[in-house]
Amino acid sequence: CLVPLLDMFNHHPTAKVTWLCTPEGVDLVTGSELAAGEEVLNNYGPKGSAELLLSYGFVPDPNPADSFPLVLRLPAHDPLPRQAVLD
Repeated sequence: CLVPLLDMFNHHPTAKVTWLCTPEGVDLVTGSELAAGEEVLNNYGPKGSAELLLSYGFVPDPNPADSFPLVLRLPAHDPLPRQAVLD
């Protein structure tokens, strides 16, 4: 889910952050100290470009977690036994 203002931080795949839900709201805790004026980064996790675009509206370039789904289907009448392909 998106949390107002917390979703405005830029994503970085190596940012060490923790989101803590408290009775007062949500805290974003960084895994290291930040210097004054240093950018606070968020990490949406290792997601492919398609998921980041559809869920969050951006695509990082490059994206180390990018993936491309490949679906292979065998025709029902294929003489090659299905189990041999799955092994």
